[in-house]
Amino acid sequence: LTAPRDLSSGADDIVIDFDLAHFVLANGKIKPSLREGDHTGLHDTKRHEGEDHQGTLSNLSGAAPSFTFTLQMGGTNVTVITDASTVLFKSDANTNPTLANGQTVEVTGVFDPGANRIAATSVRIEDVQQNAARATVEGAPSGGNASAGTLSVTALQVNGFVPSETSVKIVSDSTTVFRNGGVIVTAAEFFALLATTQDAKFEGTYDSGSNTLTAARARIIVTTGGHESHDAEVRGTAVMLDSVAKTFAIDPVTVFDGFELVGHGINIATTSTTEFRSHGAVVTPAEFFAALTPPQVVRADGTVTNGTLTATSVRVENGGNNNH
Repeated sequence: LTAPRDLSSGADDIVIDFDLAHFVLANGKIKPSLREGDHTGLHDTKRHEGEDHQGTLSNLSGAAPSFTFTLQMGGTNVTVITDASTVLFKSDANTNPTLANGQTVEVTGVFDPGANRIAATSVRIEDVQQNAARATVEGAPSGGNASAGTLSVTALQVNGFVPSETSVKIVSDSTTVFRNGGVIVTAAEFFALLATTQDAKFEGTYDSGSNTLTAARARIIVTTGGHESHDAEVRGTAVMLDSVAKTFAIDPVTVFDGFELVGHGINIATTSTTEFRSHGAVVTPAEFFAALTPPQVVRADGTVTNGTLTATSVRVENGGNNNH
């Protein structure tokens, strides 16, 4: 320490710097070097790393997308807040995520020491039976092979195992749940997205002999402006059609993912870049809206803000099924 510190006062913060440049590796062991660090930027959350925190949800209050709840982690409780940029999804292949007291959840986000709370970038609702102890690895994917269902990940964060190399081999199969942000995608869609992906997270069982993780879950993580992408999906009956403004509503919503639905319907807005499809074929906006009469089951993918989904793609579903 540069000077004696009185931590009992409660007003004398101390910053510990893990001085990596002076770590020593000898005889297979690391001798760390620690020193007092600089206080500059201590409360600047843009300089903080996000982390995963798992626990039990309680004291839920607010309304989507702005929730506040307590995350109980053993003997430690921390306040969590969500907003319109928070990705909400289930750990398994089920859709329609809804927060409730008593759930086991995994919160990813940055701790704000000034407000003493975590600003959640994502909340994953755990399937307790499925959520046995698993190995996880997050990092940059490469070498994706869609036909074989394999790739490699340069490990940025690992949990539950120690990899034997800086990269980990990933194997997927027919039981793997693939997600893009919070939205379930097919294996083919997932591997196609890997070409432009810099961060992905995989969870499953790790074999140290082959340095291979067999993935039960695979998720692409895309950040925009410091937040995760808020990809969302809704399906249901199209109503309130406006072919001039190119807007409509889905009411009732039967399937939603990536966010928590408020009420039973949602407004859909399109833009000049929205892709319109009818029963698999790309169509013009005029053809799309014509196909919605009489009311049809439709799927919309995009970003939810203030109760409206701005669509990157909309499609009339084949007989109301859940085809991607």
